[in-house]
Amino acid sequence: MRFLCILSVLIFPQLLYCQWEALVGSHQQKMENACKYTQAVAELMPDSLYNYSPVGEMMTFKEQLIHLSENLIWLSSTYLSENKKTFPYDKVQLQKAHASEIKQITNESCRFAILQLSQLDTLTMLKKFNFGKHGQLNKIQFLNLIQDHHSHHRGQLVVYLRMKGIIPPKYNGW
Repeated sequence: MRFLCILSVLIFPQLLYCQWEALVGSHQQKMENACKYTQAVAELMPDSLYNYSPVGEMMTFKEQLIHLSENLIWLSSTYLSENKKTFPYDKVQLQKAHASEIKQITNESCRFAILQLSQLDTLTMLKKFNFGKHGQLNKIQFLNLIQDHHSHHRGQLVVYLRMKGIIPPKYNGW
């Protein structure tokens, strides 16, 4: 019996660690695919339509990409790596940026978030953070939030494409 207790104390943490590694690995792969899909969507919109918005109070195509990019950096640095990095671009200046610059920033933000995922300390997956009116969230919940937020804004970009008569790329989320 004593042997069984010692064995379980030694093996259980390793099994838990392997499960966290698998979870993070699947999120990393999904983020890589999501970013490729987002880039494909961004490429389809003509540069001349990056300032398009269906209605005045909605973000433009460009603003959607900027917001998505800023959010990837903020959430992944603040809550996954716990080494907060501010968005390195002036959002007012970005309003004047060419579509190619916005695509580059989106790509860099995606690479940054993927790097944070690849370096995530899986021993801290259940660590909780205060997140305003949402209460406390752990890193698993932030993994889901990052992907959900990314998908939400990319979905809006797809609608913008369709409103301009552009067929979006075939979905590849996994």
